Amino acid sequence: MRVAACVLLACAGAIGVAQTACAQSPWYVEGSAGALWRSNANRSTIFNNALGITGPGTETVTYNPGPVFNLGLGYRLPLGFRVEAEGGYAHYSIDTVSPLSTDGTFPTLNGSSFTPQSGGGRDQYSGKLNAFYDLPFSGWIVPYVGAGLGVYVNKSQTTVVISQSGSRLNMAGGSSTNSGVLAEVGLNIILDSNWSVVPSYRFEHLFTKSGAAGNDANILKLGFRYAL
Repeated sequence: MRVAACVLLACAGAIGVAQTACAQSPWYVEGSAGALWRSNANRSTIFNNALGITGPGTETVTYNPGPVFNLGLGYRLPLGFRVEAEGGYAHYSIDTVSPLSTDGTFPTLNGSSFTPQSGGGRDQYSGKLNAFYDLPFSGWIVPYVGAGLGVYVNKSQTTVVISQSGSRLNMAGGSSTNSGVLAEVGLNIILDSNWSVVPSYRFEHLFTKSGAAGNDANILKLGFRYAL
C-alpha cells in the first residue's frame, strides 16, 4: 500500500508539473473581426474617350467601410513583449468618385460626384509581422501598444461610375502588391489563465507605387487570445 501511495503521489506531482508547464507556455493564438474605414484617396490620372482624346486630371475617391478579419500565432517574450505572425483579409467598396479634368478637355468631368453603377469592390489580403508591449499594469485589464509591417495584395473590380447628369466613367480593375506598416493600441481583458478578449484600434498605411492613390485605413476590431 505504501508503494502504491508513493506511485500515486509521484504521478500526481508529474501531472501537476505538466499542467504548470502548459499554463506557462509562451505560445498563443489570436483572432479578430472588425470594421475598416479606408481614407479618401486622391491621385493624378489621364482621362481618355472612345475617340482617342486624352487629357490630364485628378480623381478623388471615397469608400464605404467594410469587414476585416485577422488570425495569427504569437509568442510571449520577457518583460511584457510579444511578437505575432498574422494573416488578414478585408473587403470594402467605392462610395463616390469625383473626377476633375484639369485642362478642361472633358467639361463633364468637373469635380462633381459619380456613384458606382457596377463593380466597385476591393479585396485586400495581408501577411504581417507585429511586435507588442503589454504595459506593466496589474489586474485583469492590461493596456498594450504595438506596431508591425507586412505585405498587402489589393484586388479591385472593374468599376463603372455614373453622374447625376448621366455621364459615365470606366475605372479599370486589377491587382497590386505593396508593403505597409501599422500601429495599434488596445486592451487585454483577461478572462482566465487561457482566454483574453482584446478590443483595439489599428492604423494601417500602405506604401503605394508612384502615381497610385494613397491607401490609409482606420480599423476598429474585437479579438480573442488563447494561450496554448
